Amino acid sequence: MVAMAAMIAEISPFVVDDEKKFTKATFARLSAVAKSILDAEDPGLETALYDHAHALLICHLYESGKLGRGAYTSERIGDYSYAKEAGASSYLLEYRAIIASGAQTSPALEEQVRADSDMHEMHLDQGDVPRYRSEKELTE
Repeated sequence: MVAMAAMIAEISPFVVDDEKKFTKATFARLSAVAKSILDAEDPGLETALYDHAHALLICHLYESGKLGRGAYTSERIGDYSYAKEAGASSYLLEYRAIIASGAQTSPALEEQVRADSDMHEMHLDQGDVPRYRSEKELTE
């Protein structure tokens, strides 16, 4: 369960290549750091989501560290502008969404039972419902 260098090119404009800025050595270093962070935050993601989150975190670390883009808090593109927290890249925001969605569907939460789920005092009476009309009146 680990992101491969080819996944980086699939989800970002970055290419892992020794002839470019994003070298294989940089990828290996960032991959180890990202794996440590992800292992600490992993709510039990499936393999495909884990690998995708790992690749997103690698891209975020590369973009914020190597390219120095992590300090941007707002950006304007033509008439469109948006703001984000300092240090948050689009890769980090997607990573956080994956972690949050995995935490919501965690099996540990599904196994929990409310303390008031079995209240014997509140059970309905299972007796027969009394009839106030005769069978003859109901069929007419």
